[in-house]
Amino acid sequence: MKKRIISFAIIIVTLLCVIPFGSFTEVNAKAMSNASALTAITYNKGTYVSLTKMTIYKNYDGKKSTGKSIPTGTSFNAASVHGQFGKVTYKGTTGWVDLSYAYNSKNTVNVSARLNMLRKKFPAGKYWNKPSSDKNNPDGYTDVPCANGHKDKRCNYFDGTCQCHGFSIRLGYDLFGIHPYYWERHYDLSKVKVGDLIRYRGHHTVMITGVYKTYFTVADCNWMYHCGIEWDRKMDKSYFSFYKNNKNDGIYHCPTNGGYIFKKTATTTTTTTKKATTTKKATTTTTKKATTTTTTTTTAAVTTSTTRSASVVLGQVSSTSKFVLTTKLSVQGSSTAVLAKSADELYTAKGVTKDGVTSFTFNAPAGKYPELVIIVDGCEEYCLDDFTLGKDSLPGTVKVVKAETKAAGTTELKITSQPANVSVKSGDDATFSLKAAGVGLKYQWYYRKSGETVWTLWKGRIAPTFTVASNDSWNGMQVRCKITDGNGKSVTSSTVKVTVGINITKQPANVTVKSGADATFSLKATGAGLKYQWYYRKSGDTAWTLWKGRIAPTFTVASNDSWNGMAVYCMITDANGKSLQSGQAKVTLK
Repeated sequence: MKKRIISFAIIIVTLLCVIPFGSFTEVNAKAMSNASALTAITYNKGTYVSLTKMTIYKNYDGKKSTGKSIPTGTSFNAASVHGQFGKVTYKGTTGWVDLSYAYNSKNTVNVSARLNMLRKKFPAGKYWNKPSSDKNNPDGYTDVPCANGHKDKRCNYFDGTCQCHGFSIRLGYDLFGIHPYYWERHYDLSKVKVGDLIRYRGHHTVMITGVYKTYFTVADCNWMYHCGIEWDRKMDKSYFSFYKNNKNDGIYHCPTNGGYIFKKTATTTTTTTKKATTTKKATTTTTKKATTTTTTTTTAAVTTSTTRSASVVLGQVSSTSKFVLTTKLSVQGSSTAVLAKSADELYTAKGVTKDGVTSFTFNAPAGKYPELVIIVDGCEEYCLDDFTLGKDSLPGTVKVVKAETKAAGTTELKITSQPANVSVKSGDDATFSLKAAGVGLKYQWYYRKSGETVWTLWKGRIAPTFTVASNDSWNGMQVRCKITDGNGKSVTSSTVKVTVGINITKQPANVTVKSGADATFSLKATGAGLKYQWYYRKSGDTAWTLWKGRIAPTFTVASNDSWNGMAVYCMITDANGKSLQSGQAKVTLK
C-alpha cells in the first residue's frame, strides 16, 4: 500500500467554485482586513509583452473602451503609468491598458518581503470567508469558519473562483501584480520557485512559500474545510501529481518571478502517441491539354491522454455485491473510501471505526479497480492502485471480506456548534466549547502548539466544554476535538487558534527620590515574546518622549533636578504585534 496525504478534497467532485450555488448558512462574523499590510505593486514605464488580449481604454479608470485592443504576445511601450494602467499608442490608437495583464522584465518584486506582508494581510488561523452571503471581500477575512465545508460557499471570491483556488489566485495577484490565469503553466516540479501556484489532482490549489530537497512549504485556504487560512505547511513533493487533461491542473509560474522557464507552455500531455497521415492536394499547372496534380503527404503526431478525468458522475451501480473493506488507519476520524471503476463510475462508502479499525461497506461489483482512496477528515490518507474488490486479502493491513449485517444508529453523529477561536490574556482562564448530536458521545480534545507538526492528546479534556488557565506557551496553539458515538463512528471538529494577549500583573509605582540619586522603574507582565519601551513627559511638557535605551521591564537610572513632576509609562508589544500601555507613574524629588 502506498501512503500519501495529498489533498483535502474528496475525489468525488472537482471543486473549483467558478459560480456560487446552493443555500448559504449565515456566518455572521465580524469582517476584518489587514489590506494595508501589503504595499502596492509599482508598475514601471517601458516595454511590455501582452499575456492576453488587452483592451485599450480611453482613460486610466478602465471603464470606457476605445474599441481597439492589443493581441496576445505583442510587445508594446508604456510611455507613462498611472497606478496599474499604462499609456500606450498602438496602430494609431492612444489610450490606457491594464498592465496587470502584461509582463515587463524590470517589474521585479522582493518575493520574501511581500510574502511576509501577505502573512500579515491574511493571518493564519483566520477564515477567508464573507461575513454574510452578500458581502464578498477578497481582501478580508473573518474569525468564524464556514458551517458546512465545501457545501457552504460562504468563502470569498476572486476572479470568479472561491475557496482554495480563489485564495491562491488572490495571493498570486497580490504577490506579483499579474493575473495568475495568464502566467506560464507547466508540470515540472524540479522547476518550482517560491511564489508559484500549484493546482494538483483536480482537487486543491496552493502557493509555494519554500522549496526544499524533498518537500515544499505552502500557503492555502480550505485544506481542512471551512476556508481556514494556513501558512508554511509542509507537503512532500511526492504528494503532487496532475490530471494533465484538467484545464486547471499544473504549476503556474509568473514571468516576473525569474523570467519564463520555457518558451512554449505545454498545456496538454502525451501518454500514448499515434501517427496520423494527412493529405494535402495542390494543383500546380492547368492547361488546355492536361491538368497536373501533385499530392503531398505529411506525418503528424496525434496525442491522446489516458489520465482519468477528475470530473466524474456518481450513482452508476449495477449487478452489485456487498463487500466490507477493513483497515487500521493512522488517523482516526470521519472517513470515506472511494473506489474508481472507470472514468465516470465511482463507488463510495462511509467508514465506521471501532477498536481502532475502520470498515467501509461497498455496494459494488467484485473486480479490479484502478484506484482506491481513503479520506480521513478531508485529507486523502491512503491511496492504493490496482485494487481488486472480492479477494480474501490484500497487501499490508487491508483486507476485503463479505459484508455482515450492520446495525443502524438511532441518531446521526453531527457537530451542531463548532468551537471558536480563543483570545485570552496570559494566565487568565480560557474556555473551549462545542456542541454535538448523537448517541453515547465521547469527547477527546487535542492541541498542537505553534511550530509543532504533531497533534498531542490533551489529557483529561474529555468534556464538550471545559475551562483551564492559559500560559505564555499557548500563543498560536491550535485546538480541536474528536467526538466518537456509541456506534464507533467519529468526527473531528474544526481547528481553532488560541491567541495569548498581554497581561500586566504589576503596574509601575510612583517614585520618590533625592535629586541625583538612583531611581528604579519597574513593572511585571505576562505574554508571548514581550518587548518593552518606556516613555516620559516632564512637568510642563505636552508631548511624550521615547526614553532611548529603556527597553527592559525593570531599570535603574540616576535622577536629576528636571525630573520633579515627571510622568513615565511603558508600552508593551507581544509576538502578535499587539500593544498595551501600562499605567503612569509619577516622579517626585525630595
